[in-house]
Amino acid sequence: GERTDINVVRAGFFTQFTDASLKPADWPAFEHSTVAALCVEHFNARDGTIVDEFAHIDASCKDVKLELAGFWNTLRSPIPTVNTFLLDDLHAEMDIIVGAPKSAVTMPLSLVGSIFHEPTI
Repeated sequence: GERTDINVVRAGFFTQFTDASLKPADWPAFEHSTVAALCVEHFNARDGTIVDEFAHIDASCKDVKLELAGFWNTLRSPIPTVNTFLLDDLHAEMDIIVGAPKSAVTMPLSLVGSIFHEPTI
């Protein structure tokens, strides 16, 4: 989407909710997504309860906020993840890529993201 605030960093969260057959993942993807949302909330509030560094953000970054651009299912495979990123113009929806938890997906996704100057964390 169109940028409305340059101080907002939009993060796209990629994780494996299901495999390619849509069988639920055998690890806690929904819990990780909840933690991601909580981290964004704490970062924006500069709440150091869980991540102490959030309470000590440099003054030059005081106006920077995070926003979850959305959650995307990697299907545990790089090809559908990269295709979704490109074909659905996800690069226009986010500023940074968070995930995926599997390097087989993260490496190609981060390479494609770098074309659009989007770092992966």
